[in-house]
Amino acid sequence: MCTFDHRIVDAYSANIFSIAWVEIAQEKNISPPPSFQCSLLNPRRPGCYDSSHDNMYVPLSSLLPPTDPKLGADYIISHIYYVTTEDIHRLQSLASSNDHKRSKFEAFSAFLWQIVAKGTSENAKGCKMGIVVDGMTRLSGGEGDKSSSMANYFGNVLSVPFDQPVLPMIYGKRKEVGAAFVVSLGQRFPVQKVDFGWGRPAFRSYNFTWDDEVGYVILMPSATEDGDWVMYMHLFKGHLEMLETEAADVFRPFTPDYLNLA
Repeated sequence: MCTFDHRIVDAYSANIFSIAWVEIAQEKNISPPPSFQCSLLNPRRPGCYDSSHDNMYVPLSSLLPPTDPKLGADYIISHIYYVTTEDIHRLQSLASSNDHKRSKFEAFSAFLWQIVAKGTSENAKGCKMGIVVDGMTRLSGGEGDKSSSMANYFGNVLSVPFDQPVLPMIYGKRKEVGAAFVVSLGQRFPVQKVDFGWGRPAFRSYNFTWDDEVGYVILMPSATEDGDWVMYMHLFKGHLEMLETEAADVFRPFTPDYLNLA
């Protein structure tokens, strides 16, 4: 198991580090090579601030303290599922039209949101889904490859124009005001390259256990079946039960049989 501090490195950058680790173990050249030219991360002059940031982030000091769960109340748990490439393409086809083809990620995220929203209490004020976007291409220092390399290794080092600790607003939601969860795409991780000399891994996943009422889902490529997705889900028990009831033919339990280890 390998752990990272998300304040320093994001998942994409951790993937780059993992590949570099493998290349060092195999006595290969590191690609891409890291850049330690910190001036690439200097803030813009003059600075730029958009009022839309006020609607995207919330100060930590404004959050209500966590409360002890009531007896019998729903709670967040973690499950792992897999989705076959046939089902992924089917959902993409259903979400697309002749004029616009949706990406697999768009189609699947919409499908997931519909089911979670259906399993949300009638007393709640809706269901909110956050999508993690790739900020790497937006980090530019005007020096091409060096800037890209710095972004690869330190993808979370970005300036946010606030004078106190903040977090994205969706993470500050409480269940009584509506269900909320975040979806992240881990499809870029080249599982086939993670070979320290004893063969490709049979399984790779993330473990995300924040102590909150906001769910988290990350989609990853299968290490054993090309085209399949493996997903780590950190959601309320009631939402997972809804997934297994409404879409058991899509969300298949991840078992040793899938890895041919039984």
